[in-house]
Amino acid sequence: MERWNNRVAVVTGASEGMGEAIVRRLAAEGMKVVALARREAMLKELEKELTEKKLYVRSHVCDVTDDDQVQAAFQWIEDNVGPVSVLVNNAGVLIRQSLTEIETSSMRTIVNTNLGGMMGTTIQGLRSMRKNGIDDGHIFYMNSIYGHRIASPKISVYNATKHGVTVLAETLKTELGEKKSKIRVTSISPGATNTSINRRVIEQNPSMRYLEPKDIAETIIYALSAPANVNVSYFIFLFVITRIIDIFEEIEKELTEKKLYVRGYVCDVTDDDQVQAAFKWIEDNVGPVSVLVNNAGVVKMQLLTDQEISAIRSVIDTNLTGLLETTIHGFRSMKKNGIDDGHIININSVCGHRVLSPAISVYTATKHGVTVLSETLKTELGEKKSKIRVTSVSPGAVKTSMNRWYLDQNPSIPFLDPKDIVESIIFALSAPPNVNISEITVEPDRKGQLERGTGILSVATAKWGSEMDRWNNRVAVVTGASEGIGEAIVQRLAAEGMKVVALARREAMLKEIEKELTEKKLYVRSHVCDVTDDDQVQTAFKWIEDNVGPVSVLVNNAGVLKMQPLTEMEISSVRAVIDTNLIGLLETTIHGIRSMKNNGIDDGHIINVNSVCGHRNVSPALAVYTASKHAVTVLNETLKKELGEKKSKIRVTSLSPGAVKTSLNRWLLEQNPSIPFLEPKDMADTVIYALSAPANVNISEITVEPV
Repeated sequence: MERWNNRVAVVTGASEGMGEAIVRRLAAEGMKVVALARREAMLKELEKELTEKKLYVRSHVCDVTDDDQVQAAFQWIEDNVGPVSVLVNNAGVLIRQSLTEIETSSMRTIVNTNLGGMMGTTIQGLRSMRKNGIDDGHIFYMNSIYGHRIASPKISVYNATKHGVTVLAETLKTELGEKKSKIRVTSISPGATNTSINRRVIEQNPSMRYLEPKDIAETIIYALSAPANVNVSYFIFLFVITRIIDIFEEIEKELTEKKLYVRGYVCDVTDDDQVQAAFKWIEDNVGPVSVLVNNAGVVKMQLLTDQEISAIRSVIDTNLTGLLETTIHGFRSMKKNGIDDGHIININSVCGHRVLSPAISVYTATKHGVTVLSETLKTELGEKKSKIRVTSVSPGAVKTSMNRWYLDQNPSIPFLDPKDIVESIIFALSAPPNVNISEITVEPDRKGQLERGTGILSVATAKWGSEMDRWNNRVAVVTGASEGIGEAIVQRLAAEGMKVVALARREAMLKEIEKELTEKKLYVRSHVCDVTDDDQVQTAFKWIEDNVGPVSVLVNNAGVLKMQPLTEMEISSVRAVIDTNLIGLLETTIHGIRSMKNNGIDDGHIINVNSVCGHRNVSPALAVYTASKHAVTVLNETLKKELGEKKSKIRVTSLSPGAVKTSLNRWLLEQNPSIPFLEPKDMADTVIYALSAPANVNISEITVEPV
């Protein structure tokens, strides 16, 4: 730690807990420490105590949610202490309240402190380092284990902000690396720590294991002590292959009698020779492969420590190695025969995106592998300019022999029918040639088995169709509706017979849409609303109930994108993105759910227009946008979970498009004329797909990308 002697460290949220412990430890190591927090008395007491011990500590009152206070604090630090070398972003707030019950003021406090505040102090800290030629500084983000996993619905907003912090740390590290900067970035993600933020939980659970604040302080020292070159970053022919001869011969006979073309072939996907022979037989006797559905799978319900090696190998060889083997041979058949519009569909699982139980750890690991393989294969084919599409279909519990024992033991558990998965495959195959449905997550309704419709989607030739009768004359609210995706969704929902309310800031454009669609005898009403303004949102939903009716469908589409690296961004731009993409979405969701609950609407639907940036890091220039969209992904998941625990049938869908031809992306499309893109109507069609699912099916996630 010698190189940090007499250099300046700034710690936010420093009046108690982890912040206080970090201040003490850094000061003991010879650093000049500035403690920032809101509570002046506690700060002064800490400063007095440590100063008496001949340690250098200065305190300054600063609320990280106040841009002016943050700017003034960093100016004071430079003028009175020196340029910043280390910044520990520790200030944080946790309010234990579910999304459907939280007050908007509490929601704003969490987002503005945990995410907006961290961005503000990061920008000021980086400016101080750059201005003073400090290129070996260090920025710490006090994250949480909930920045990497989905937690209880009681802390959904906190959970979302911490996922945003994870993205910020990663994108800032990438950005600084691209600039050849030696400034290091570390995200520290503790579990339960013995602080006031967690005290109530610890008192209610005396046997609970927890960390002490000093443990976190030691982690800071460990990261700072790393050598200068080391950064501690993070602590359509339908062909079926089967092994069960008697069963498949029966299926083949039945379908052939119906004049359908089906051939059967015995193949164990874990046997390389059988797979190779099967694909050779297909080419010789049926024709080249155009569509490959990787469905073979095995689950062994057993703890990892109790499993036999043979059982582990069976799961991995079937679910992962077998899928790779068939994918390689399927792709080779397509490539050899000039089929560049083929489609590979991997039957994944919700276990490919989350950890459910230790009893299915090996299965879960293989399905996470399938998620990665689907994504990397899609990327590889894209880089090769191939039009072959890749889709991952991730169902929840399905009524099959693989799950029969589980369903028998849990008769009240909701489940999907195999035909629900079939309809998802048809949906993916029926997308226009320029559209790739990358991911479809399909889960059973939380109330269990209900009367089924005839399917999710009825496809006639290449046109997407739907069964939307139950939404006729019901109210749909669309935010960000003046152009682009929002406008396309308004037009499509109105054409399906819904009463649509279009919300946006630009009144003239809204009135034009309303006039055009009203002349076509469609029901559309517009209302000016800036989703970043609490009063306007509350007024808008009151107006909707009074003049149109209770909300049944809410499409959260309003969004802002600022293309600028975090190190160069103005605080006002940061707040515009966070306030629109995250706080605005939360605000409208809260009011939309209240309208549904107050009016007994328990079959409503909330659709959040997310982004592929809500699932991956694309570019440091999109750091704040990406962080906000990762937070939307978490909110979608936690809200779904919360409603499920309340036995509500309100459904929640996250729609994550790639580049769409809208004004938001116009500059990108103009600079890259050869880039593939989606049309707004593709997103509108996807909204209809989610809304038209049977009552027992929730389309949780749809990722749509251009080909």
